[in-house]
Amino acid sequence: MWRRSLRRKAKELFLGDSLSSNLHADNAEDPLILSLRDTPSSLEGWDINNTCIDRVPMYVMERGCVNNLGFKAREIQYDYLLVGDEETLNEKVYPPHAELTGVFWYDVLPTKYSTLYQPESGWCSVIKFLRGRSRAARIYAGITEIDPLRRRVRIEGGSLLDYEKLINTLPQDLLLSRLKGVSTEVLSSYVYVPYNISVLIGVTEQRLDPNETMVYALGKRRFMASHVVLSKPPLAGLNSNHTLIHILTPLQRSTPKSEILARGISELRSLGLRVKDLLFVRSHIEKYGVLSGKTEDSERLFRELGIEVRGRYGSWRELSICDIIRERLFSC
Repeated sequence: MWRRSLRRKAKELFLGDSLSSNLHADNAEDPLILSLRDTPSSLEGWDINNTCIDRVPMYVMERGCVNNLGFKAREIQYDYLLVGDEETLNEKVYPPHAELTGVFWYDVLPTKYSTLYQPESGWCSVIKFLRGRSRAARIYAGITEIDPLRRRVRIEGGSLLDYEKLINTLPQDLLLSRLKGVSTEVLSSYVYVPYNISVLIGVTEQRLDPNETMVYALGKRRFMASHVVLSKPPLAGLNSNHTLIHILTPLQRSTPKSEILARGISELRSLGLRVKDLLFVRSHIEKYGVLSGKTEDSERLFRELGIEVRGRYGSWRELSICDIIRERLFSC
């Protein structure tokens, strides 16, 4: 069936349906968010029993960060146990032979007992709420080409989006690969360490208080996973023995998700954590990357092209949620 290509203009076009896009679009003029199906926000979750389960276990150190989003904060008593040694853990998590700039994703996990905070209903409820209240229009499509000289984005199907200002929150390597007339040489500076997150809810003998989180950092080579995070699931009607488990496994080689899940459950048993009566099982691959070497080249390129970069992936800096909120408040 033949379909006519469309053309649309926006004063401010945001690439990526992220936390940063939804926060900044509230203060933008004629905002349009281009949401790509294969680049979901890290705040996404899975729906279950009229609530949602976060894909990624995330915490902030300031209660006000959650309150500033309009949500009630839940105080978390966070504990951390290193099983093995730090050197082996680093070998699992950090990309080999990469000159990293800034911090890497797991550096933002505290390595000692801490008081942290989360929204009572989970981060997945935050991104849902922000999208629901946003006045920004949305288009769901992939990007074919970005022409910064003409200030135009071509999307799947051939439709064109003209813009006055382009704000990127997508991973920079994806942005660079779509820029018309730009050398892809800078892409060689990006290093990728995707990681699998297996999420389970089941009955364990681990005794956790409702506001307690336990993190095992696995610094032994016999463990494929790098971290196991235990907490109480935000679901009504469960007994005190139900535990929410996130198993984080860096993928430095291609491994089927089913194999990773089976290995993860086996490694839980090695930690003395036997899980039975599984209520919920999901897996998600976080396509994580990091800029290796100096950032000046890419920063200069985006300035010359008039492209603003914001957020964790857009600016390729390891920003906490609090950093992103402060970035938005500062821009206002």
